[in-house]
Amino acid sequence: MATLQEILNNKYSSNKGTEEIRLENQGSPTGALDLKEYVNLKQLHLFGNGIDSENYLKIIQSIPNKDKIIQFGLGGNKISDPRFDYVGANFPNLEWLSIGNISDDTSMKGLEKLKKLKELYVGAGEKKFKDMEYLPISLTSYNDVKTEGDFFKGLKTEAYKREATARKPYTELNKYLVDNYGKIVNDPFLLTFKDTRTLEEKITALEKGKADLATERDTLKTDNAKKDTALAEKDNTISNLNQQIAKATTVDEEKLKLLQNELTKKNELIAQLNQYKEEILKTKRVNVKKELTLFYQRIGLDDDPLKKKYNGDFISIINEKLTLDNEENMKKAFKVVACICATEKAQDKENNSFYLDIIAKRQEYKKEFDGLIGKYKQTKKTIEVRGLTGQSTVSLSAKDLAEERTIFQISKKEGIKEKFKGYLDLLKKEYPGTKEAIEKIENEQEVKENFENYSDGTNTED
Repeated sequence: MATLQEILNNKYSSNKGTEEIRLENQGSPTGALDLKEYVNLKQLHLFGNGIDSENYLKIIQSIPNKDKIIQFGLGGNKISDPRFDYVGANFPNLEWLSIGNISDDTSMKGLEKLKKLKELYVGAGEKKFKDMEYLPISLTSYNDVKTEGDFFKGLKTEAYKREATARKPYTELNKYLVDNYGKIVNDPFLLTFKDTRTLEEKITALEKGKADLATERDTLKTDNAKKDTALAEKDNTISNLNQQIAKATTVDEEKLKLLQNELTKKNELIAQLNQYKEEILKTKRVNVKKELTLFYQRIGLDDDPLKKKYNGDFISIINEKLTLDNEENMKKAFKVVACICATEKAQDKENNSFYLDIIAKRQEYKKEFDGLIGKYKQTKKTIEVRGLTGQSTVSLSAKDLAEERTIFQISKKEGIKEKFKGYLDLLKKEYPGTKEAIEKIENEQEVKENFENYSDGTNTED
């Protein structure tokens, strides 16, 4: 919806020198009017626009040359307080005033200053308000009631009485001035009041100043009321924020308590887990010690070489350094060092059961290997002889067939070489420290020749 100012600008922006503004029944636009640029304005008609008391006051205050105004048409609005005191003090030449829907307890005070006001429309018919005697004596029409009727005559009578009462001091003062003219002829201050008209002008000016002060006071009251309302709203906002902060603080404190409880439970669980961990480590330390001790015994080592390597007892190292994560690596490290020690000790064959065990195994496999090779040679030679004599495989005797089966079995058993090598490879992998000793075994001339000559399971020798 357009504002009243926008409607004014659309209609009169190019004619700001106009003497009459007429904006009637515009559909209850919002806001007030700023008329300070309309310096020639004489008539203002704003009938039926829903203007309230606050915007009404702003409108008439914005008029630049108030003494030029002769007509106000403000009926059909929502002006409960017409501010007749301000109107009377600021629009001395007003002749025609229409303003509707004013409050029943509105006072007519202020209108007595409108010496030229002839027509007044403030309601329907003979409706009365407070201080009706303050209607100006210049009035010729009131709400279109008959001027010859008793109601209007009564209004005029009251107005005349009030005017006479108001003028009595001026009359008496005028008489005093005339009677005492000789005394005050040389008094410059009193000479300014030598006639009633001059005194009335002074009084009017003072009353106008008083009305202006009252208007300023009311404006300040309105502003203060708005400020008080704004402060109250801010106080409410602050109060609401404080309540929200208090609630949030309470929620945060509850969350903190829950978190602290959870933390306590977690700490208790961690402590329990650490206890379990320590118990597990105790068991693992015992098991690792046993495993390593048995390993050392199996490869023929005592503690002395290890103490020299570690510069201390391996049991103490396990007690101090063993964790759940490094168990396997630690065992491997101890075994590697043990194998190194065993290798270094391998020079003394008579005192090294581990080395002797390897030699025994080698001899066992070598013996089996040599036996198989001998059988292989003999069987192969027999087959070659048969081939030379042209004997058919079909006519072979039971003995011959048995020999062929033997050849077949020997072929299958030829994997003994790989079996022996696999054993040595296993030793090297499981006990890296024995690699050097095992390589010495593999490099022994007798074994080396056998592996080279029969690497493919055949031999061209007789």
